Amino acid sequence: MAHARRVELTIKERAELERRARSRCAQRREVERARIVLLAAEGRSAAEIAGRVGCSERTAKDWRSRFARGGIEGLGDLPKSGRPLIHDDMTRAKLIALACTRPPETEQGLRRERWTYRELGDAVGLSESHAHRILAAAEIRPHLT
Repeated sequence: MAHARRVELTIKERAELERRARSRCAQRREVERARIVLLAAEGRSAAEIAGRVGCSERTAKDWRSRFARGGIEGLGDLPKSGRPLIHDDMTRAKLIALACTRPPETEQGLRRERWTYRELGDAVGLSESHAHRILAAAEIRPHLT
């Protein structure tokens, strides 16, 4: 049986990791990563860490290695690939304001009651799904009367 790779912690790192591991308001993944590193510092194997934390053995190995390479900063999320979403507060405000108005009449002059997310997104330069996410977060449901 191979020995577990032990992680060495400074007093400051241990205090920060313990704070994160106890946190009730931190994101679940932050708590999990802190617990993985703390158990690795005790010399626990990846299999044992995985069993205690409730993650895969591969996850335990990965976070132990990331901490060994980058310290506390190594436990953060890596940048996502692709172009970042571009919308500012003004675009959000325009979307929300538009969603609170009645849509225009149809070409035949018929009165419409509801917007679609696609129409709202197109009107302000967002995708349908992005318009939906913003309006859902604001608890605005243009598809309902």
